[in-house]
Amino acid sequence: IVVKFGDFTALHDINVHVKEGEFFTFLGPSGCGKTTTLRTITGFIEPAEGQVFVRDRDITHVPIEERNIGIVFQSYALFPTMTVYDKTTFTELDKALTDAAARGVKVRMLVSDWSTRPKYMADLKRLAKVPNFEARMIEIPEHSMGFVAYSRTIHSKFLVVDDDKTWLGTSNWSGDYFYNSRNVGVVATGMKLNAELTQSFDRYWNSDYAIVVDPNVEYEVKDQANPKP
Repeated sequence: IVVKFGDFTALHDINVHVKEGEFFTFLGPSGCGKTTTLRTITGFIEPAEGQVFVRDRDITHVPIEERNIGIVFQSYALFPTMTVYDKTTFTELDKALTDAAARGVKVRMLVSDWSTRPKYMADLKRLAKVPNFEARMIEIPEHSMGFVAYSRTIHSKFLVVDDDKTWLGTSNWSGDYFYNSRNVGVVATGMKLNAELTQSFDRYWNSDYAIVVDPNVEYEVKDQANPKP
């Protein structure tokens, strides 16, 4: 492939063949074209000459969002084909949960009352209408000594699946945290860890602080950062 930026040729007759399942590394000094090559493969850049094939399919002119190729940027980046709403809404997670519920899996989602903000509340109400899906919010009263910012919430971040699979992470449940910030996520297998996290989840799920999300109810927007005027 050949990639040009105006009169400057960034990639000149690059020919790379990566076998399926192969771990392949581009190694070279800064400015040699490593990132430009990756951006051309993923679709951020269209080559001036040449073609990009994946499994014998020509994807040279296929839109980025249809290539099914992931890329991790060196710095924060906004995906050009997505709206601001798309960047903060984790549609992949949404689809995975609703698909699971459609298969008969019982899905329980417990979130902070920060989710009373209109954008999040609309999504929660929509999910609450899905059969086999139940959402609850943790609503902790203000301390008797007064307002303390970001203190009245349960901020655990984990996902328990079946009997022995667990995801633990530092990210919030929105697309911008997963795509545009640096976080750590760990997938663990083990009945003991799963049981302990499930016990913790059930304690809050069945507590007096948990309220069921009702699609027909209008909720007061909660602000964990600022006290009421």
